[in-house]
Amino acid sequence: MPELPLVKVGPYPAERQQVFEFFLFSCFFCQDHHDTIASWGASIPPPVKFESVPVIVDFDSFVAARAFYAVKKVAPEKLGQYMRAALDGARRGISNAAAPEILKIAGVPQKAFDQAWRSPTIKDPLTRAVELTGRYKLAATPSIAIGGRTVLHADLVGGDYGVMIRLASGFVSRVLEGRDAI
Repeated sequence: MPELPLVKVGPYPAERQQVFEFFLFSCFFCQDHHDTIASWGASIPPPVKFESVPVIVDFDSFVAARAFYAVKKVAPEKLGQYMRAALDGARRGISNAAAPEILKIAGVPQKAFDQAWRSPTIKDPLTRAVELTGRYKLAATPSIAIGGRTVLHADLVGGDYGVMIRLASGFVSRVLEGRDAI
């Protein structure tokens, strides 16, 4: 039987019902494919949950992750709009994902964002993002981690995001059936 194009991790039983999309705002593959991955993630039936997780590799990605979690805290209903605005801004050369123009485009209230940005509670999701990034042995973005056992990224399937999503769907189906992702 041929080897499957995936990275085996874990098992992480606490994340058995989780699917994570790992992304960088500065990654042009993430910029091009986030909407497709997020739409696919929104279609995953309960009890499996989909969650986008910003990868932190440098100061700019830290600022972007902090902005992501500030928006998620004060305007979770605007998170999709914010993601599109921030990824589009990065594509156009705006490296600050907390830029007022991005928040305005996304409809995120500046004052509430500023309060969340300064809140000490933002530290917890940032710490978790760093821990998840390390735990899942990410080699590329975007990556999809499924069921605490499997990581996929397009490099493993010749750059074909359609194949990556189909494989991810199969692994999610296994989790929904009560089996391991692999």
